[in-house]
Amino acid sequence: METYHSVIFAALSGIGLELMAFAYALQGTGTFLTLAVLFLGIFVFEALISLRFAENIKAKLPLPHLIDDIKHIHISHHIVLPMLLYMSICGFIFYNRVSLQTQLVIILGVLTFFTIFQSQRISFKKEFTFDETLNYLYDAIKIIIYFLGIDIIIQSQIYFSFGSVISFILAESLSFILFLLIIVRKNQFNSIGMLYIFLSSIFSAGITVLLIGHMPVLTIALISGVIYYLLVAVIHHKINASLTFSVIVEYLIVAVIIFLALRGIAG
Repeated sequence: METYHSVIFAALSGIGLELMAFAYALQGTGTFLTLAVLFLGIFVFEALISLRFAENIKAKLPLPHLIDDIKHIHISHHIVLPMLLYMSICGFIFYNRVSLQTQLVIILGVLTFFTIFQSQRISFKKEFTFDETLNYLYDAIKIIIYFLGIDIIIQSQIYFSFGSVISFILAESLSFILFLLIIVRKNQFNSIGMLYIFLSSIFSAGITVLLIGHMPVLTIALISGVIYYLLVAVIHHKINASLTFSVIVEYLIVAVIIFLALRGIAG
């Protein structure tokens, strides 16, 4: 079980998402929502198993109390990120039904779930080491969640006919939660760190709302995702006191390349 843990749970998540997509297309919203709730149990069960695994690793360490300062970082990311990703994919399925884009998102989701589960367990075995690879991984996952989340928010505004204010609140809340995880990881719970993420979340949400109605939904989601990527980079470098003009230019160039590449794939 230990060897195939990540494979099994990632595969189960993929099976669940595929069943939801086709059940929704064939039987409607009720069946879709029922399956979404049932398969949520996969992530709850996996989180409980991993928490027990982490506790066993911790108990074997020479000074287990030293791990308490960083263990909450792993646990918060390990529980929050898979849950947010799962809900984001479910929402994307709800609005896009069975389509090529949906299948690509499900495949990406399965690969991401496997990466989360596997990297976490490797990190636990390395005495809860939180290296740069894991930092980049978490940031990439948040970009995926943000892209899917913005798509869902815009689709919801169209579907439920609510106003731009609600869209702004939802987009700002999503941004703030994802930015907050950076503060958790960096242990920067102070007024300056909170101000950075608060202003960043307002800026990203504001741009998103301003674009609604002027561009296709997918294009807005892509632009919002790129903006989120840039803000994450700025927050990281600001916290590390390494933000310079050349760094900003470098990230802008990468952001443009990412947007053009994804736009080309999408359409």
